[in-house]
Amino acid sequence: GDDEYSLLVNLKRLHELQLSKPVKNDGLFEDMYRILSHLKEMDNEVKSFLLINMFLEVAWCLHAIDVENPSETSIEGLSSKQRSLFEQLYYFLVVLSNYQKEGRSTTVLSSR
Repeated sequence: GDDEYSLLVNLKRLHELQLSKPVKNDGLFEDMYRILSHLKEMDNEVKSFLLINMFLEVAWCLHAIDVENPSETSIEGLSSKQRSLFEQLYYFLVVLSNYQKEGRSTTVLSSR
């Protein structure tokens, strides 16, 4: 409904912002992860923008690491976000695809 539309509009704004510079908000990535984990019945476009924004956050974290002297904290943060993103991608690309092959009714984001 309206909440989903507002979320989509804000995700598109965040996407445009993240294309130009990193967005510093420690809890934002975790919020996007929780939304994907708990609200499975969302529009595919909303799910897509959540995944894209999570990917951009991972990319900015990688870009921010000092290659000459990487800190353990930055490596751990990047690894954690990468695992979370891959977990969500696995769900949408493999699990839902398998459900569809088994004849279960589901919308599959993997077609995007």
